[in-house]
Amino acid sequence: MRKLALIASVSVALVACEDTQSPRAATAQLDAALESALDDASASPRQDAAADRPARARGPLVEPELWEVVPEAEDPFTDRLPDASCPEDAYMFELLANEPVFSVDTGRCNYITARHPALRAVDEGETLVARIWHFALNAGESARAHVALRINESDVLDESVPIPSEGGLIAVEVEAKEAYPEGTPVFFHLHNHGDNSWSLVELSAGPKP
Repeated sequence: MRKLALIASVSVALVACEDTQSPRAATAQLDAALESALDDASASPRQDAAADRPARARGPLVEPELWEVVPEAEDPFTDRLPDASCPEDAYMFELLANEPVFSVDTGRCNYITARHPALRAVDEGETLVARIWHFALNAGESARAHVALRINESDVLDESVPIPSEGGLIAVEVEAKEAYPEGTPVFFHLHNHGDNSWSLVELSAGPKP
């Protein structure tokens, strides 16, 4: 609509110029008309497609059965253990209190970074919710576990948990500071000494719960 208004304004000026005897006057009149039309166009409010789009319902960004372990050469985390080991039977999809989760048995897997393409796009300003459960953490000596969730290069959750520690739920709600297209890599990172078990319960996006 703004483009049509601009064309119409300039067209009127061209018609007026045809009746003007002086070329210099005609040029000046056309320049003034074009400048006025451009000013009107820039002053008109633009429709923001993102603002007009209705908010989407909350939805998961990951599914527990779709995680894949990241090769060492592609691991974005820098605290890899020298003796890092994680056999395939140490991480799995399972049900935890009837909720589907991605679980890691750190008695057999002392270090893992897993990757998952985001199942949906995330709009800037949406609320990201993450929930991670761990059972009681035990080890032969005091230590710390590191657990993190990251979308592309942005941390959603990054926690250092003391060992020993009682079981519990780590839950965060954070605002997405930028938009992410569907398929953006999501990373789940965990390293932990001791015979412990961790479960990624949720990573979702949408309006604030």
